[in-house]
Amino acid sequence: MEFLSQKISEDSTVIELAQWYFDTIAPKGLKEHTIFNNQSLISNYVLPYIGTKPVREISPVVIDELLSFLMERGALRPNKKLSDSTIRQIRIAASSVFQTAVQKEIIDRNPVALSTKLRIEKSERNFLDEHSCKKILLLCNSLSNPQIANAIRLLLLTGMRRGELIGLCWDDIDFRKRELSIRRTVSQFNGSEVVTTPKTLSSQRTIKLCGSAISVLKEQKDIRESFTKEAGIKKNEYVFSNKDGGFLSGAYLNNCFRKMMADAGMPGFHIHDLRYANASILINNGVPMKLVSRHLGHSSVAITEEFYTHLFQDSLKITANVIEKSIC
Repeated sequence: MEFLSQKISEDSTVIELAQWYFDTIAPKGLKEHTIFNNQSLISNYVLPYIGTKPVREISPVVIDELLSFLMERGALRPNKKLSDSTIRQIRIAASSVFQTAVQKEIIDRNPVALSTKLRIEKSERNFLDEHSCKKILLLCNSLSNPQIANAIRLLLLTGMRRGELIGLCWDDIDFRKRELSIRRTVSQFNGSEVVTTPKTLSSQRTIKLCGSAISVLKEQKDIRESFTKEAGIKKNEYVFSNKDGGFLSGAYLNNCFRKMMADAGMPGFHIHDLRYANASILINNGVPMKLVSRHLGHSSVAITEEFYTHLFQDSLKITANVIEKSIC
């Protein structure tokens, strides 16, 4: 029997290499929704331009030209540009394919890894400070849906990801120890919700709960028990749910949050900004970076520092004030 990997060589096309990777390699190490997303990126933005070329002809220069083109004219919709995030995701997805080819000795080097890292201008972005966070907690009192209000409060108070909150079960919460455990996440895949374990081991973590978070969860427990009783639903497994007892819609939660913020004169914020705000409060109040990284579920301190570089400006002011008060 001749295995598929023996048919793939440097003379194979990029299309053939990608198909081999997603059919035989990716399923062994990646989650289903990650494979789906990466395959979509490769199919939409890589294969139409270099798919028919032999793998041996894909040099770092070819990748440079491809990424530059995608930045300028690669969007699928007319008069639109690909976001910086999409460009990064394309690069990562393509690099995984070629790096696997290197590991399997199909090619000698990864042309994506050796290509020039494009300098991507970071656009100005608004961030929620402590004053804004206090305002958000007050705004939640005016929401007609108390469950959405509690979801927003809990995201702000814990720094959880949206998918982690949607997948949170009552068994994950220890009221006596005042902590919750992140054991699963819910994501969209082919138009439906998929429950998986967190992407990395570090994402499977325990979050200590403040008194306010405990109060939110106790209120939510009363809401869910009343809801399940009225709806005749026997299972009350998840902390948050939709009206039918299924998963709370992440898109609906985000839309409610965005509308609440816009109505309050603070447009442009996304539900994920609550996680940024949580990290901001911790960093700017002197919590060690290693603890912040563990709290957020990042795989390394370096990732935390990369994502939250902008937050260190206030922290630097704190260090200056400490010196001033101590010796001046």
